[in-house]
Amino acid sequence: MTLLVEKGSDQTSTEMKGQAGVIPGSPAPTAQGADSDPLRLTLAESLRAPKMVQRTPVQSDSSSVQPKGPSVQPEGPSVQPEGPSVQPEGPSVQTEATPPPPEKPPVHGPLLYEEPLPGTGKTAPGGPRAIPSSGKKAKKAETLHTLALIIDDLGYEWPIAKAIIDLPADITLAILPKLPYSREIAKWGKTTGRELLLHQPMEPHRYPHISPGPGAMLAWMDREGLQAVLRSNLDQLPEVVGINNHMGSRLTENGQAMDAVMAVLAEKQLFFIDSRTSEGSVGAQRAAVGHVPTAVRDVFIDNKPNEEAILRQLAQLERLAHSHGEVIGIGHPYRATLAALQRWLPTLPQKGIILTRVSRFIRPVAARAHYPDHHPVVDRDGHRDGHAVAASPPNSTPGN
Repeated sequence: MTLLVEKGSDQTSTEMKGQAGVIPGSPAPTAQGADSDPLRLTLAESLRAPKMVQRTPVQSDSSSVQPKGPSVQPEGPSVQPEGPSVQPEGPSVQTEATPPPPEKPPVHGPLLYEEPLPGTGKTAPGGPRAIPSSGKKAKKAETLHTLALIIDDLGYEWPIAKAIIDLPADITLAILPKLPYSREIAKWGKTTGRELLLHQPMEPHRYPHISPGPGAMLAWMDREGLQAVLRSNLDQLPEVVGINNHMGSRLTENGQAMDAVMAVLAEKQLFFIDSRTSEGSVGAQRAAVGHVPTAVRDVFIDNKPNEEAILRQLAQLERLAHSHGEVIGIGHPYRATLAALQRWLPTLPQKGIILTRVSRFIRPVAARAHYPDHHPVVDRDGHRDGHAVAASPPNSTPGN
């Protein structure tokens, strides 16, 4: 320190000023103090030097403390990696992390047959329905104690579909497009005299987290795109006489989209059944405007796929049939639904209830004559009215 003073306090003090200037709380000496007492200033600056030396260990101490510091600093860097990781997650949400796109629906495991309402896991409720008036009312005697039952979402599995088709009742079949067994179900349904619908997939509110499956009509599509999808699905299932919507809580609320649907149905002389997966659906309303015969679902019979719960819903259908005359129920290819129907169907004659195809309930009433009436039902042995049917059912592993 003495050598520094002897060699020149001015240079030393200047260098030390620069070093001392970076130390928090170290006052920079004034030029007046440097001129008045250079020795004291030099000593003071020299005394600060050890503090500088001590401060370096403090930083290394703080780096030794930096397990706390780094435990915070990794959080800092970890926030930055999370930033980039959030950016990969952004695209991945739209591509890889999303549920399977409509073109590749899950075929194995639990199947999502209907669209659950947000946060409930339940599907759209039943209840009073609003059907556009045709200006004419059906004769009460013709429809009293009559109901229709549609089984939706056929196409994933063959055994359960065939068992439903073979039930001794005029159940309407709604077939999803572009699935492994869609064609075989349509062929066998036609052979057995069933009324067939295209169960047209439409975008739900929670898309893409809930996928309506292949052949879906989506809200981003323009009129031509929507119609191209519908035409393609109808070309695959030429046996159908109408359509009903699969999911579609978002799309059925869109008047322009439904007008696009109705234009195709009017051209092909098909009718529209509103599954009413949304209380805000305008499907039946737009069908009436587009001169497309229409009807609306009353009750989902198997929101709870439990046999006893399904029987209670079927009892609700019976009550509505007695009070309203025209009632439409929709079920799904659950094994519990099949078991409940096997118990319930034989009880209908004694209750004075007739189960018939859904085209008997479309409006306007005059349009009902344009669709095939009830055909004799083929029994489990493949006989219609006691005579063997020429066509045989597909095997257990049919092709597309």
